[in-house]
Amino acid sequence: MSAFDFDEYNRSEGIVISESIAVVVDSYIGLQILDISDPTQPQVIGSLESISYATDVILRDNIAYILTGQYIYAVDISIPSSPVIIGNVRKPGDGRNFKIIDNIAYIADYYSGLVSLPLPAEIQSKNLIDETTLSINLPTPKIDGTYILKVLKTMIIMMRPLSIFARPSKKSLLLNALKARQVMKTSQSV
Repeated sequence: MSAFDFDEYNRSEGIVISESIAVVVDSYIGLQILDISDPTQPQVIGSLESISYATDVILRDNIAYILTGQYIYAVDISIPSSPVIIGNVRKPGDGRNFKIIDNIAYIADYYSGLVSLPLPAEIQSKNLIDETTLSINLPTPKIDGTYILKVLKTMIIMMRPLSIFARPSKKSLLLNALKARQVMKTSQSV
């Protein structure tokens, strides 16, 4: 038997284990990734303290989905020593536990009972056809409502429910993105 103390105030809430890696979420110190290849001497090999009030974690394909009071975070842990937040979605209420079926998170919420939300996800396909056209394929399930396209400085595209974030390097893409936003808004209201 062994115990591991995180040296700080801690309130570990959730754990998931894959092979020799334990992913622990904590209300105060966020995400901790431990090497448990020697169960008598677990070692912290990675952490992400910017996620607070974490209450539960699910691991799918090297992505740790972390439930907090107000968000679900998607964290890439493919390099356990350097976890990276790749997306998040804000949710109502105060989530305690959750399960994922397909790409929907079902959350046991302190105030709201059952809440279901699509997972935060990266857009898998993006096509920069020319300086004036950007094409994307949205992840499934598709969500009814308005999609917001934000165009920023560099080319990184991420998907959050009801939001698309793009960072193209050309100003002309901004104008077309704004036009595309209006087209999407118009087509969904028809």
